[in-house]
Amino acid sequence: MKKIMMMLAAVLCCSAMMYLLSSCNKPVNPPTSEQKLEAEMTYKFRANSKIRSHFDVTVEYYDADGQVKSEQVTDEGSFEKKVRTKLPCKLGMRVLLQVKEGQDVNTMRAFAGAYTYKVTGYVVDDDDYVVSDVAEVEDAVSFTIAEGKVAEWYEENKNGLVSILYAFKEDKTFSRIEW
Repeated sequence: MKKIMMMLAAVLCCSAMMYLLSSCNKPVNPPTSEQKLEAEMTYKFRANSKIRSHFDVTVEYYDADGQVKSEQVTDEGSFEKKVRTKLPCKLGMRVLLQVKEGQDVNTMRAFAGAYTYKVTGYVVDDDDYVVSDVAEVEDAVSFTIAEGKVAEWYEENKNGLVSILYAFKEDKTFSRIEW
């Protein structure tokens, strides 16, 4: 009986040693995959018919490839786009005005204009969860321009009726920068 117990203890000891030796080659914490982070931004702009009757309205924006694209605001008066791209990046939009052919800002009659915009941006992870603060800029603007003042207003606004640009960094932070 003593021999059987000794043999059983020896087998148990060998089994324990084999288990310990084989488990030493396995990592304690398996490596985790790198989290893929992307910046996402939604651009919205709407201009009333009075602005669009005197001016061609163009929205420039940063696309997913980091390129500046431009689109003319349609007859409906609105523009909307969602862009998603890898970090680091720049995302933003600006609205440009160009006097329509046949119009003259020096002799243009008084008019009431209105426009709205909203830009919302953040960083998302692989599971589409927002993992950063949210950048949000929005406004609704109404104005009346007196006759003889349209040229002055146009000069002030032709290169940026709206101008919003953010730099997103790999550490999930962002800051507003000049266009």
